Amino acid sequence: MSIAHTKQKMYSKLFIVCLSPFAKVRVLASQSHDSSPGHSKRSSSEGTHISSRVSIANIRDGSFVSRPVHPRQHGVEYYVDHRGDQFYIITNADGKNYKIVTAPEDDPSKENWRTFVEDKSDENIFFDDMDIFNDYCVVYERLKTVPQIRIVPLDKVEDQYVVQLPKDVCVLEAGSNQMFNHSKVRVSVSSPILPSLVLEYNMESKSTVEKCTFTQKSSFDSSEFCCTRHEVHSKDGTLIPITLFHRKDLKRNGTNPMLLHVYGSYGINVNMGFEVERLSLLKRGWCLAFCHVRGGGELGREWYLRGKLQNKHKGFEDFEACAQALHRLGYSCPRLTAATGTSAGGLIVGAVCNRSPELVKAVILKWLWVLSPKDGELLGLEWGMILQVPFLDILTSMLDPSLPLTVQEYEEWGQPESSERDFHYIKSYCPYQNISDQSYPSVMVGASMNDDRVPYWLPLKWVARLRNQLSNLKQTEKPLIVCNVDYYSGHFGSENTHRRFEQVL
Repeated sequence: MSIAHTKQKMYSKLFIVCLSPFAKVRVLASQSHDSSPGHSKRSSSEGTHISSRVSIANIRDGSFVSRPVHPRQHGVEYYVDHRGDQFYIITNADGKNYKIVTAPEDDPSKENWRTFVEDKSDENIFFDDMDIFNDYCVVYERLKTVPQIRIVPLDKVEDQYVVQLPKDVCVLEAGSNQMFNHSKVRVSVSSPILPSLVLEYNMESKSTVEKCTFTQKSSFDSSEFCCTRHEVHSKDGTLIPITLFHRKDLKRNGTNPMLLHVYGSYGINVNMGFEVERLSLLKRGWCLAFCHVRGGGELGREWYLRGKLQNKHKGFEDFEACAQALHRLGYSCPRLTAATGTSAGGLIVGAVCNRSPELVKAVILKWLWVLSPKDGELLGLEWGMILQVPFLDILTSMLDPSLPLTVQEYEEWGQPESSERDFHYIKSYCPYQNISDQSYPSVMVGASMNDDRVPYWLPLKWVARLRNQLSNLKQTEKPLIVCNVDYYSGHFGSENTHRRFEQVL
C-alpha cells in the first residue's frame, strides 16, 4: 500500500493505492478533494468513518482508468476485496450493521450487489472485517462482545462455521494473511489473563496450531482467574454489557478493590488486551471491569451511532449504570472503586465525575501502576482520579479548526462553531466547562508534550480550573490534584519498553 497527500490541508487530499500481487485487478482506494472525514480505505472495525468510496482500475489494458464501485453516499460504508471475476464487499448499505455482498468485476455498481453472507445482528453477531482467500472467506466477527472467526467456503456458503478459539479471548487481530492461495489464516488473540498468542488455523484440516506467544507467563497462572460477563440496565432500559476479570476465589461481599475501564467513542472497543501492569492488580485481588458503553463498537455500528453526536450523554448514563450495578452485585463499593479511561475515554470519566462524583473513589487513566497493593488504596490519594492524555476540554478543541483533528471529528462530536445546537450540547457535558462547586475525587493528570491529538495544554488548563474551584471549598480534607507532563512521549505513550517499565516502577 502506498499513501500520498498534499502538504497543505492534509485532511483535504488523501490518495491511497492498494497494490495486490495476487489479483489481476488492482484496487485504487478513495481519492477525495473535500474535508469530510473518512477518505482513506481502512478496516471497517475502526468504526470512525461516516462514508467511503473505493475506485477500481483494470491495469491489464494499461489504461489505469479508474471508476468508483459506488459513489460516496452519506452513512454508507463499503470495503472491497477481489477474487477471480468477482468483488467481495463488506458494507452497511442496507442497514446499520454490516453484511457481505458480491459484485461482478465488469460492473460492480450497487445495483449488481448480491448478498453473500447476511447481516446477523439479529443473532447478536456483528461483522468487523474479512479476508478473502482463493477458496475461503474469513469473517472476523463478534458474538455480542466476544470475538470469533467464521469460515465461509466460497463455493459452498451453506457449510460456513465458527472456529473454536481459546477460552476468554477478548481481542482478536487478523494477521497480514497475504498468501492468497493458502488455506491457512493467522490471527493473534489476547485478554487480560491471556498473553498475546498467535494462532494459525488450517481451513482444510480444520486444525489450529499455536505459533508463538509474545509475553513470558512466568509465575502468572491464568487458571487462578476467571472471566465473568453481565448485562445491566442503563437509564433508558438499554442493556449494557460488562466483562470482568478477577480471581476465582473472589467473594462478592463489597470488599474488593475494582477498576472500571471505559472508552465509548469512535466505534472503537474498550481495550481488553493483555497488559503486564494489570497482572499486579489481579494477583492482589482487584476486579477489572470493562464497560461496553454506547459510542464504542462492541455491539456493531448501530451501537456506535447510538452514542455519538447528540446521543453522547448515553455513554455517560451507561457508565454510571455499570458502576452502580457492580456495587449492587457485591463486586466492590464506591470507596474501593477506581475508574480509568484514556483520551476520549477520559472525556466520559471526566463528565461522570462532574455528574456523579460519589460513584468512585478514584479515576485512573492509563497509569495503573500508581495503585497500592494494599486494600485497594491509592498512594497518597483519597477519593482520587488519575488522567492520562484525557480529552477534557472538548468544546475549546472543537471550536478550533486549526487543531489537527478538529475538522475530521465534526461527524463524531458536532460542529459547535457553526451550529448553536451543537455548541450548547457539547458545552452541557464538557468536563472543563462543568467543573462545579462540589467535592471531587483526588486527581492525577498525565499529559504528553508531543501529543498531536490532545495537546498538553488542554489537560493542564483543566487542572488549573479544578484547583481554583477546590480552593474555595470549605472542607477539612481537600482532594489532592497532581499533574505530570511527559516530555518524551506522544498520544499513545512511550514506545520504549525500558522507559515504560521505568514509569511503572
